Amino acid sequence: VVPSIFITGANIAFFGPLEGFIVSLIGETIGGYVSFILYRLGFKKKIEGLKDKNKLLKAIIEGKGHRIGFLIFEGRLIPFIPSGFVTLAASISNVNKFIFVIATFFGKIPSIALEALISYD
Repeated sequence: VVPSIFITGANIAFFGPLEGFIVSLIGETIGGYVSFILYRLGFKKKIEGLKDKNKLLKAIIEGKGHRIGFLIFEGRLIPFIPSGFVTLAASISNVNKFIFVIATFFGKIPSIALEALISYD
């Protein structure tokens, strides 16, 4: 697995700052969605028992409606929470695909923008 900053850097170098940012944002959103679907198919029943050990995981799993979308958005904004963890928690929740994609898209904007700024000379 390659850290996203290297992929964003390559996109910036190849496409330019704005286009590279957009390609990275769309790529991370699609990647998050694919992971969400795969996790939902394979892990939902196996991991539900872990919710009592982590407050964020429990909040996402038990969340409803727009509240869960906001929790996913917040999870994407906080840099020290791994994206995979947020995706996994969302996949075993009752969030619908549309809310997950929207929350992921907007939640990834700040981190990808920061990666783009770091990568751009």
